[in-house]
Amino acid sequence: MKFDLASWPAVDLQRVRYTFQEVPLSAYADLASYGRAGIHEGLQGQGGLFLARDMAQLLALRHGMRVLDLGCGYGATALYLAKNFGVHVIAVDEELPASLAKRAAHSGVGELVSAVSADAKALPFPSSLPYANM
Repeated sequence: MKFDLASWPAVDLQRVRYTFQEVPLSAYADLASYGRAGIHEGLQGQGGLFLARDMAQLLALRHGMRVLDLGCGYGATALYLAKNFGVHVIAVDEELPASLAKRAAHSGVGELVSAVSADAKALPFPSSLPYANM
């Protein structure tokens, strides 16, 4: 997908940066072991693992639950959710990195992360989920 940015208004990035609030890292103790590079690894959009952690708490994720990570990209969120919440993650992306399964195994959550290469508009799942026995 290409965007023609010629007609977009000019943005003062310095001014925009001043509007961002500092993330209170003390509120994200479970991310302390990741470091800045780990939190933002493979990040394609805003939020990264901070957003994943907030959503996991809002959804009250518990060990054994199933999560669909649609548009998982590099898979950082899938690995984080599996490792920190013990959930089974079906990580779906059209351009799924071949390294995801290996990184999941290396992180100790290989059995919790299922990588599926698919277009979000044409998921390869039947109406009854094939992961019922997870």
